[in-house]
Amino acid sequence: MRRFTLSLFSFLLILFLVLTPCFALIPSISLASSPVRNIRVAISTNNFASLQHQKLVLTSPTGLKVLKNDQVVLRTNPNQKINLRVENFQIVLEVGSEVHRLGEIISLEAIDDQKITLVSLTRGDQNPFNPSYRGSIQIQIASRNTFLVINQLPIDQYLYQVLPSEMPIKFPMEALKAQAVAARTYAVRAMLMADEKEANFDLEDNTNSQMYNNRLEDERVSQAIDETSGLIMYSPLTNELVRAYYYSTSSGMTASSFQVWFDGKPVSYLQARSVTIPPLTLDMTVEENAKAFFTDPSIRGYDEVSPWFRWHFNLTGTELTEVINKNLPELYRVQPDFIVTKQSDGEFISQPIQSIGVVRDLKVIERGIGGNIMILEIVGTQATVRVGKELNIRRLITPANTKIYNQAGEVEGYLLMPSSFFVFEIHREGEAIDYIVFHGGGSGHGVGMSQWGARGMAEAGLSFEEILKSFYAEIELLDIYAEENYFLWSESSKFGEMSY
Repeated sequence: MRRFTLSLFSFLLILFLVLTPCFALIPSISLASSPVRNIRVAISTNNFASLQHQKLVLTSPTGLKVLKNDQVVLRTNPNQKINLRVENFQIVLEVGSEVHRLGEIISLEAIDDQKITLVSLTRGDQNPFNPSYRGSIQIQIASRNTFLVINQLPIDQYLYQVLPSEMPIKFPMEALKAQAVAARTYAVRAMLMADEKEANFDLEDNTNSQMYNNRLEDERVSQAIDETSGLIMYSPLTNELVRAYYYSTSSGMTASSFQVWFDGKPVSYLQARSVTIPPLTLDMTVEENAKAFFTDPSIRGYDEVSPWFRWHFNLTGTELTEVINKNLPELYRVQPDFIVTKQSDGEFISQPIQSIGVVRDLKVIERGIGGNIMILEIVGTQATVRVGKELNIRRLITPANTKIYNQAGEVEGYLLMPSSFFVFEIHREGEAIDYIVFHGGGSGHGVGMSQWGARGMAEAGLSFEEILKSFYAEIELLDIYAEENYFLWSESSKFGEMSY
């Protein structure tokens, strides 16, 4: 019996020793082995005025450690402030009475993984606050006396401070989840582009990318991010990560990307579509249909509770002339290819324009499939000009000095046309324009997902996946942390530029 017991023990021991290496060889999918790196976000100065800082004050409740070449060179006490500036291409840190000169690149981390507060910055379009950041802060020399501030952190932690800045936090959970997937897709695509370009950072913290840390975090929003962790949108038709554009409110129709930014061929998943209730099949390229659509108060849609689902405002002929002559030269300076002037032979060419004289007429030359104006012609007493691209059109006729009436009331000081989805009625005294009435719908560029439309769909019972597939055609959801999707990180050259 004793001999049998020892033999059994020996057998089990040998079996364990033999099999243990086998178990160790079983591949595991973990964040440690994943190719997914931290995202790098360039932090703006106050009012998002610039990416180049002249000074910065940082602190953390547990203290900060300063690293150079991955070595800790300085530690601070809890809540002690670091004053940072650049002198003659050298980073200068002041901590109390101590002054440290540390070269061209350093990183700062909070002790015990706390947040880093940038005391010298103010954020918040409603309730101002000093922003705090997860992860690390890298300081890079930008010029003799300025520097870049780069926040490096995991993608989902980045999203914790994106979503509250991009979507109302009280929106339904499925709408928040849809926004989380869209924002994550946008971020990952930007990371792939930055890797290909060997850029210093992936995204900015402003409207050039996605708004980041402009409002405080929210528990429900973080839950939506956690419950969709890793999910991004992929287009099997084009074999690319989706260009996850989104905007505030649709007019009941979305726009095709190539008819908004004039960036080449159509994109299969960014095509104009109806999000009215029920869906409409109007040919919105026909002016009469567009006028009927934008002036019909009975039109229903998933966005209908948004203040900007429908809007209108008036300009006098004098106001119209003033605003166009004020904005046209700057539009030409920024995008001369899309501001063209009529020649004596009838051809339109790009040339500097200071004034078109008194505006005599407006004409829609081309509308997109979704009803957005693509090319607008302005006839003046001194020149006839055509303006292309949605943002140029929205910046041409700015209603800043008049009231816009939307579904919530009236708004003053609006700095650009809410969208390029609009029609107009010209009222004349003889040949002169007496006044002009603009009727429009939606807010934003109109490509991809409408955030208020996502809210309406969530309230109608759609899941976040159904919402996404309502705005982005024939897409799939992939998990970036799943091993079978690691190919995304090695094939970034396939993914074209985001366009604005």
